Amino acid sequence: MEKAKRPPGWAGAVGDNRRQRVHGRSSAVLLVVLVVLGGCHAESRGQPPSPAATSTRPTQSIPRPSTTIDPRAALQAAVVAAYRAYWADVVAASQTADWRSPRLDDHARGQPVQAARDHLLLLRQQGLVARGDMRLAPRVVLLLAGSAKIQDCQDLTGFLKHDAKTGALRDRPSGNRYLAQATLTRFGDRWKVTHVAQAVATCGKA
Repeated sequence: MEKAKRPPGWAGAVGDNRRQRVHGRSSAVLLVVLVVLGGCHAESRGQPPSPAATSTRPTQSIPRPSTTIDPRAALQAAVVAAYRAYWADVVAASQTADWRSPRLDDHARGQPVQAARDHLLLLRQQGLVARGDMRLAPRVVLLLAGSAKIQDCQDLTGFLKHDAKTGALRDRPSGNRYLAQATLTRFGDRWKVTHVAQAVATCGKA
């Protein structure tokens, strides 16, 4: 018995049809996988929300504190600091009555330097030193571009004379505050005491 003959190209057509169906199914599956993977990838990257979900409220700027410095207040502070520094130099040199101390002209020039050296030399000749500290209360009474005046009420109860050898106290506090006046002059960006006077007049109790 002869086998039924298939039309020419039938096997190829059937094979093509099968391959197309398989290919179509594979393409559909692949498309689903790509969609799923694409969604996961978008979630993992944290895509920003849509414009509709974004807040449209304007951002508010936080005010910064003012950093403006009053020039006059800065000048007054510099003048008072130079005045205090001068007396700190005098107190330091008085601990040993060192009338040649190089500190004496760090914050002063002219008459105040010489006045301090003369006072310390007298202490040295008397065998005395001055120990302790001064309590100052300076206030600026005149302030110009290149000069200033200070008035002070000094408490000297803690700044007394002692024997240079034994350290014994050789002084007695009066319990008073004494008036002092000073002139300061500006040299470049520095202020220096250029005149000082300690009056006998009292200005209160210590």
